[in-house]
Amino acid sequence: MDVSAIMPGHPNLKAWFMFNPDTEIVSGTTGTPTSITYEAGPFGQSAVMDATSDKIDWGYLSALNVERTQPWTILQWIKRDSNTQEGEALSQNGDSTHGWGQGWGVGGNSLRLANFNAAQALRKYWGSAVGPDSAYRHVVYTYDGSSLSAGAKLYMDGVDQGAGTALSNNLSGSIITTGAPSRTGYANYFNYAMIGKINVQMFFDYLMPIEDQVSVGLGFDSMSRSQL
Repeated sequence: MDVSAIMPGHPNLKAWFMFNPDTEIVSGTTGTPTSITYEAGPFGQSAVMDATSDKIDWGYLSALNVERTQPWTILQWIKRDSNTQEGEALSQNGDSTHGWGQGWGVGGNSLRLANFNAAQALRKYWGSAVGPDSAYRHVVYTYDGSSLSAGAKLYMDGVDQGAGTALSNNLSGSIITTGAPSRTGYANYFNYAMIGKINVQMFFDYLMPIEDQVSVGLGFDSMSRSQL
């Protein structure tokens, strides 16, 4: 699948994730699924995760191995089916001590950047317990590279979700991870996987303004299923 079929000419699209029963694809690379089932989603198939081991390993993706000083955006279509346990929808945490992850659970929607060896982290939640959703949500996380909680934002269906709550805000060391995998679903430092459905995920290496988030979402909505 050609990346340009999703975002023609976009210079900041560094990784994209699609799911179907035959191959899980990220930027042309096939992933390795564990306990994943599939169902029809808004754009092709969705990965369904409903148990503690459900995941897709992508191997080592250098595009996701970003430093805490690098701004980025994660754009995705998800449907949260549970608020009874913590889980992550996308993470880069190959060595269990450095990296980042985003997802949802009993505390709300979450974002984490961490250097656990140095006890340094940016951990933030928005809202309270979330889900189940009656329909897929357009969910966007942005981070401005400041290493501060205030630099992380969440948008749902084009709406800014506000200041959120910082659980940790002392990030100063490197978050570069030393190994694989990049992962959708169960993160290797968590006891639980997310419970829900993921349809599309995209990773951009810049802080995407709200007007771009809307145009990307509308552009993807207008695509025919044959392009996927």
